[in-house]
Amino acid sequence: MPRIRISRRWAMAASVACLLLAAFLFLGAPPGPNPTAAVVAEFHELVILGKRSNDRTFHVTYVKDDSENREALQPEQAKRQKLAQASPNDEAMLYVRNGRQFVYAWKAANGDDCLNGSDGQSSSWAIRAGKRIDVQPDPMHMTGGLPGGNYLAPILTFFDGQEKMLVADYNLELRHPTKTTNVLVAMKKPDTKQGPRRIEISFAPSSRQISEMKIWPETYDHRKTNYTLIQIVNDQPLDHDWFRNEFHLRPPATGAAD
Repeated sequence: MPRIRISRRWAMAASVACLLLAAFLFLGAPPGPNPTAAVVAEFHELVILGKRSNDRTFHVTYVKDDSENREALQPEQAKRQKLAQASPNDEAMLYVRNGRQFVYAWKAANGDDCLNGSDGQSSSWAIRAGKRIDVQPDPMHMTGGLPGGNYLAPILTFFDGQEKMLVADYNLELRHPTKTTNVLVAMKKPDTKQGPRRIEISFAPSSRQISEMKIWPETYDHRKTNYTLIQIVNDQPLDHDWFRNEFHLRPPATGAAD
């Protein structure tokens, strides 16, 4: 009997020792890679490259996609409805230099051409047909009308640390739909009050060149899938004074007199 008791005690002690060793190894092991930290690092890299980028021109489209309403229609009816929704007012152009200077060219509801711009340093401005030019000493004053507002990083980063706002307010995820495209997805956190509901940034894995950005606004009905699509169309250099209001106020060049 004494031997049996001793054997049992040794078995229990050995079991406890094994559990303690396993706990020590688990807690003492170096932490593995943090997926969230890796995505945040990737996003910061995109922002840094955006600030260093040369001139870029983006085409902006406001996509109206009432998928649920069209499901009840015949294919031809749905096609006509989608075409009828498109209008010149649903498109715009965004010109960017060094992630801070911009010109946003859009059309008002009456079809008039409008421009918002910033030199990224000392002033921002707005030009409307038939109105006096509006110039403000704050380079960020005219950003309110931009698609996505202050959540356009890394295409536009108006102030240092702006990207931290998005990191704090959104859950970030990096997806790899194809070998040539990475997609960074930002979903707004439940306790975040302002900003778009969802943002997607598509870019090349090797160069980190952004090809497009999608922005879903916050709506009461999340079944609505309308979004803003921002696609790069070229990276050719623009005129040196393109982001100054004086450039766009110049009278159009006229040909030589006959």
